[in-house]
Amino acid sequence: MSDPFHGFGFGTTRLGLPWWGFEAGVIAGFVQDTAHQAIADVDARAEEREAVRMRRSLKLEEIGSIGTFLSGMAAMGAEGSVPIIRSVLAVVTQDDFVFLDAIAQQDPAGELGRIHRGGVETIEVVDDGGAPVSADFYDPRLPDPEGHFGLVLSCRDGSANAVKMAFRFASVVAASEAAERFRRDASPPS
Repeated sequence: MSDPFHGFGFGTTRLGLPWWGFEAGVIAGFVQDTAHQAIADVDARAEEREAVRMRRSLKLEEIGSIGTFLSGMAAMGAEGSVPIIRSVLAVVTQDDFVFLDAIAQQDPAGELGRIHRGGVETIEVVDDGGAPVSADFYDPRLPDPEGHFGLVLSCRDGSANAVKMAFRFASVVAASEAAERFRRDASPPS
C-alpha cells in the first residue's frame, strides 16, 4: 500500500520527502536560470531595436526628412521568379520622395527608390482590375468596399523618362489617404 504523504513509488522503489526537496531545488534553479535568460533576451532585443531605431533616425536626418507616410505594399525585385513584396515608407525631403522599407529591421538605412517631387504627373487610385476609382466611390465613414486597391504614380525621372510606380492596399480608404498625401507633397515648395 502506497502512502501519498511519504513518497511516490515506482515499483518497489520509493522516493521520500528529501527527494522532493531536492527536486524542488532543481526545478527552482531551472526556473530561475530560465527567467534570467528570458530577461537577458528581452534586454538584448531592446538594445537591438534601439540600434535599428538609431540607424533609421540617422538615415532620415541624412536625407533631410520633412515628413513620412506609409505608401503601401510594392514589389521590390524578386528571388528567382517570386516577387519580393514589401511595405514601403515614403519619406518626403525638400526635393524628393525617398522610399524605404517600412519594416526598419529589414534595412534601416537602405533606399528602395527615389523620385523627384516635381516629377510626379498623375496620382491615381485604381481597383483590382486597374480601373480608376473616383473620389465619390467611397465614403470614409462607411465600411470599406471589398477588394484590393492600388495607387499608381506616373512621373518623370531625372532623365525625363516616364516611370510608373504602383503600390497595393487592402483598403480604398488607405489608398486614397496615401494618394492625398502624395498630391499634397508632390510639388516642392518654391
